[in-house]
Amino acid sequence: MSVTVSVLPGASYKVQIVVDEIPDGAAWQVTGRVGSYVPGLAPGSGLAPSETLAPAGSVFTPGEWSWTVPGGYGIGDGGQVVLTDIRSPGNVPVVYELTLDGMSQASNVVTVPFQNDIVLQTGDGLAAVDVVLLAESLGLGWEPQVAQFRVPGREKPVARYDVLGVGGAQFRIRVPMGQTKALHRVLSSGGPIVYRFGAAEGSYDLDPVGVVLVGAVSSEAVPTADLRFWTLGYTPVDDPFAGIRLGASPWDEFDTAFTGDPWDHLEQMFLGLDWDTFDRQVWADA
Repeated sequence: MSVTVSVLPGASYKVQIVVDEIPDGAAWQVTGRVGSYVPGLAPGSGLAPSETLAPAGSVFTPGEWSWTVPGGYGIGDGGQVVLTDIRSPGNVPVVYELTLDGMSQASNVVTVPFQNDIVLQTGDGLAAVDVVLLAESLGLGWEPQVAQFRVPGREKPVARYDVLGVGGAQFRIRVPMGQTKALHRVLSSGGPIVYRFGAAEGSYDLDPVGVVLVGAVSSEAVPTADLRFWTLGYTPVDDPFAGIRLGASPWDEFDTAFTGDPWDHLEQMFLGLDWDTFDRQVWADA
């Protein structure tokens, strides 16, 4: 039993996880975990690095931040499982772990490269944009959930308290004008979006990755600099995509790969192919 992971090509910021075989009837789960490279550890105290960017002689040690891969759990049928993940932060080493009937198996270590501070991505992973955070742009709010009731004959109200609510906040970002359409594709997806910081755990006091509902959106342009400055109001929400297995490629990559192919040829090529297998294909490599 082995777990192999790789960063998918293109600007999708996705990781593909391949589990070679899960025994029939076995309960399984795949989780990701960030970590760091530490030099000089004793053998067996961590995972050997598998990346060319890892410092020589170092080993990977897992950190605290972890997550379940979307759709990354179930009951085995004796076959291979292929998953796509968009819940990892960027520019930090990440390892994936398969838990199977009380046993565990770790993958190789990978890093998803971000060019800028944060990636905003649709929940299905099919659209993404890598943008710059402006200084003082990570507002944070909490909403005390309390109801007050006036009682006749009492000077002070009676209060009923509930859990502290997560309030709204804002991302303030800088985007080249050429990426306005890409940002629009993300924001117009019709559901919550995923934010992913491109920094190490602890760099922010917000979760490195989260799912948010975007509300008010506004911007100002600086045409002479070919830039647009955006303010995105957002509210954190529970992840509605947690149980959904994601596809490896957007339709645009499929269209590019097979432009000009007649339907007869495509029908012969994909004869007998089920949708699960189709979703696992990386069409950018076709």
